Amino acid sequence: MKRFLLRINSIILIIIGFVIFACSDDNSNIQINWIFSVTSSDIGKTEVSLIIRHNGINADQYQGFLVDGSVIDSEVTTTINDWLAHHSEDDIKIGLMTQAKKVINLSSLQSNHTYTYIAFGIENNKLAKCKPCAFTFTTLKSNIISSENPDWKLSFGGTQLYNKGYYSAISIQVLGELKDRYFVDFYPVAAREQFDN
Repeated sequence: MKRFLLRINSIILIIIGFVIFACSDDNSNIQINWIFSVTSSDIGKTEVSLIIRHNGINADQYQGFLVDGSVIDSEVTTTINDWLAHHSEDDIKIGLMTQAKKVINLSSLQSNHTYTYIAFGIENNKLAKCKPCAFTFTTLKSNIISSENPDWKLSFGGTQLYNKGYYSAISIQVLGELKDRYFVDFYPVAAREQFDN
């Protein structure tokens, strides 16, 4: 009986040792060495300059995208996989980056609005074994002076590249009795300040 119990105890110890070894081996595989970071060099009202860095090599491919609002750490992987699922392989390849340090400029953003830019490694058009970075920022508040008016509605359509410069698209919807007759006048904020004084 004693020999039988010794054999059972030996088998149990071997099994426990195997489980501990297997778990420690899995933990070593979880170690992530490819790490991303995103910082900003300039945040404006409708544009931002972002600096993407990673500690991989220049041949490593990675991708990035902008989302509306903030993304918490626990949602980053899900957000990336959702983005990948909604983009074709060709779309993913178009935006691939390879430099260990990359500066990108984003424009046509809303003023006083929160965005998150997510950078992550790509392998076979899927999320690579890496530590992505989600950088959240808020654009500056616009200094456009406006007030509500029941006779018209003004909305900003964004900033776009035109020839060698940029232009801003503004939509004016005239309401009420004035919809058949109106004129538009533009002047700098400095001029408005002079009129107010």
